Amino acid sequence: MLFSLFVLIPFSVFLLYFLQSNNRQMEQEILNAHLQTLNQIERNLSYRLETVETTSLNLLKNADLYKYLLEDPGGSSLEREISDTVSLRKLAQDIQRDNDVFRMRIYAKNDKIYTRDGINFFPFSELEKMPYYSEVDAGNGRAVWLDTHTQAYAGTQPVNVLSCSRMIRNPDNFEEFIAALILDVTEKNICDILTNIGNEMDQSIYLVSDNGNILSHTDKSLIGRPAAEINTAAGRFEESKGIIAYGSGSERGYIIHSRLEVVGGSIMLIIPASSLAREAGERGQIWFFTTMIIFVSFFSANSTASYIR
Repeated sequence: MLFSLFVLIPFSVFLLYFLQSNNRQMEQEILNAHLQTLNQIERNLSYRLETVETTSLNLLKNADLYKYLLEDPGGSSLEREISDTVSLRKLAQDIQRDNDVFRMRIYAKNDKIYTRDGINFFPFSELEKMPYYSEVDAGNGRAVWLDTHTQAYAGTQPVNVLSCSRMIRNPDNFEEFIAALILDVTEKNICDILTNIGNEMDQSIYLVSDNGNILSHTDKSLIGRPAAEINTAAGRFEESKGIIAYGSGSERGYIIHSRLEVVGGSIMLIIPASSLAREAGERGQIWFFTTMIIFVSFFSANSTASYIR
């Protein structure tokens, strides 16, 4: 009884006070831990997407590709065109063995049989009808990543993809473009990397373009739409990575962000203040009860030893 009155109760009150005053520091530690996780995800995703960019660049160094693209349609036999088509399909299959390249597409300006393949090769006029054509064209041969879009493919259901695109120049006349190359990466592949956190935060992590639109998320209906919390904090992402508070009252929260330079966007984890406080509270309770058990055990052991002596 005396132990409870003079030792246990005062110590418990002190611990609770310390826990409440330390809650903000614990919340900051949780935010910093999430930022470190986000940075690791950014490094993994950057590596994967930069590999796709490198693949597109290496294709531009393929001499056989230029041979097929520059060949005069009127100067080759039907057998030769069929042979070219087979060779180009093999090239496409080799590229698509990369797990991150779902589909290779080339839009060529010549009028050879392979441009009517409809799987990997298409007439350039089809690209000109696409809503993203101006972005590809403006790249002037540089790699341009296209925002997530729904792409239809022959024989399969439409797929949400991000695409690495390049215009292909004529090596004999550098001012002339003879085709466009597009490598499609499924949004699902990207989402799988983003949600590698492995907990309830999966629902709160986004890949967002520089214009504030969602490029990847577990809820596919959100893709292409702006994230309200991100727009609330717009203009405040001055650093490539960090933690930003947004909103007020019950709408208050934090955006943890890490720049994904390769696609011109950011990975963002949105944490409502209420969720952060709950997580900090749960950790604090574990710390409180663990400390109490250790204290009581230590005090009881000392008391027993004293009694025996």
